[in-house]
Amino acid sequence: MGEKDKQRNFLSQLMLCFPETLLYNPEGEIPSNKQDATCKTLHRRILFIGNDSKSEKIPDKVHNYCTLEKEVSKEHEVDQEMLNKLLEILDTNLGQTYERVSSTIYENKVSWKDNKWEEMLSSDLVYVTYGLDDTKTRTFVPLMYLSFMLTEEIDISKINLTEHVIYLYEIQLLPELRGQGIGQKMMECLKDTSIKYNETKSYGDIITSVALTVFSSNEAAFRFYKKMGFEFTAGSPRDEKIMSIASRTRKRFTGKVTEDISGTSSTKGYRISKPIYYLLYLPLK
Repeated sequence: MGEKDKQRNFLSQLMLCFPETLLYNPEGEIPSNKQDATCKTLHRRILFIGNDSKSEKIPDKVHNYCTLEKEVSKEHEVDQEMLNKLLEILDTNLGQTYERVSSTIYENKVSWKDNKWEEMLSSDLVYVTYGLDDTKTRTFVPLMYLSFMLTEEIDISKINLTEHVIYLYEIQLLPELRGQGIGQKMMECLKDTSIKYNETKSYGDIITSVALTVFSSNEAAFRFYKKMGFEFTAGSPRDEKIMSIASRTRKRFTGKVTEDISGTSSTKGYRISKPIYYLLYLPLK
């Protein structure tokens, strides 16, 4: 069984597990039913980043963005426009964080958006987006997206062990979609995709987990993942407790933990030095 056949199977399973439409309430309340006049319908769009212009191995309804295509088609331009809109969503949610840590995590002085754009065009990356169809301009306006890849990683459940995982690069929702259970539903769909893929049993590669990176400063996201059952990977950076003589002798303890830009938190008797990010994984049991 070839890699393209495995990829096609993976894409086919996620098309079954991610619904074609989602309801959301612009007023922030959880949608009650389809007749709710305040609700709007989000439509699904799936994009696959490939390195082969031939798309016969890609299921219908999945857009193929070929990074090696010399002639840019109209469909290619539409997909590129959508990717730029996804970058704008990321900028809205985490732009300031990426601006602060970009030179460290990418190890260069290039702008974080340029670094992220190159990453967004990584071969085999999959985007599942939900948005509104603008009937006036005949364009798709994404309001949320997930980007992930079926790949191999080490140091997930055990040190030096290679495992097949779904690596989640991003799950980003605009503020008006939050608090309605959509993020949790998307994570459940991703987990279901893994389970369905494994049930085929004929492809050899068993997905063991969903893995991801989360900024230590993004406490809301960290709590969300922990609530979903995510654990630290075997190779994840961790907080370090550092004894602080100054905090004891100067008696500046206020009972609260404070964090500076460098990611160092201080409290009575010691400092907590946080890494820029944690690596988490959700075991498929």
